[in-house]
Amino acid sequence: MMHDRSLAERIRRESRMPPFLSLPSAGARNRSRPGDWYPFHLSINTNPPALQEEFLARTQEWQSDCQFSSSLTDVSFHPAYQAIIGMGPPAVPFILRELQISPHWWFYALRMITQVDPTSNEDVGSLERLTDRWLAWGRQQGWLLAE
Repeated sequence: MMHDRSLAERIRRESRMPPFLSLPSAGARNRSRPGDWYPFHLSINTNPPALQEEFLARTQEWQSDCQFSSSLTDVSFHPAYQAIIGMGPPAVPFILRELQISPHWWFYALRMITQVDPTSNEDVGSLERLTDRWLAWGRQQGWLLAE
């Protein structure tokens, strides 16, 4: 399937994506799972301050409300967490930076937004391994700067 710039623009318009999103290069493919297309690429420096403020407020609410919860279902379906998922691709750099600073259970949100899962069955249950896999994926895809 060939990447069609007009198709990506139509997807962005129809999903009401903010205009500051840039489109992927013609050969941009998800390297984590061959054959998967990732329709948007966001430069890590293009997020407007209001979006970051919303993300931080939702994150604080989510973490405060769920800090003592042992249920991943409760954590993943908290309204603030769902609102972050609803932010779509612009939230990905923020989530990855949060993972760098303080690993937390962001993996469901990342899978829902990106439609990618760079982890393996051996990683399940290990916050450290899951975090490492997602951060490596973020660097590989250009969402994070290489260390």
